Amino acid sequence: MAEATAAQQLMENLRGKTLIMGIGNPMRGDDVAGPRLIELLQESKAENLLLIDAGSAPERHLGEIEAAAPESILLVDAVDWGGATGEVAFFDEESLPQRFSTTHDVSLRLIMQYIREQTGVKVGLVGIQPEQTAFGTGLSAPVEDAVKRLAECLSAEPFKANLTGVSA
Repeated sequence: MAEATAAQQLMENLRGKTLIMGIGNPMRGDDVAGPRLIELLQESKAENLLLIDAGSAPERHLGEIEAAAPESILLVDAVDWGGATGEVAFFDEESLPQRFSTTHDVSLRLIMQYIREQTGVKVGLVGIQPEQTAFGTGLSAPVEDAVKRLAECLSAEPFKANLTGVSA
């Protein structure tokens, strides 16, 4: 999926009070993409977003998501679906590839389904194609660039207006 398409899908799918959960293990290279995004959004003082750094155990934050009562939910993770390194793609439950790879114990599909069933809110996933997720490696330059572009997109005025209920 082209990055422009992913940004357009974000605009179409995220409305109102939006919760973003960054998923990933900081010890596994590009897998830290989700938590890195949360860090950048916190630095930008993104007031319109509820932010959770779930680390490598997103299932531990399900009660927190329910309590927040968001209108939109976005998970962000390094997901190997076969794209180019640093490529960004938006998936919903229906478009999530049958075969893709993450480093987490609980499947993202199962987490998305559970959150939807508990909150009644559609859940989206932004997958960032990793270069490597080996233990002890750092964030690759293409993935760091993708995370920065995603943070800029989520902090942009038209997007912020969308999230606060004002038509963009």
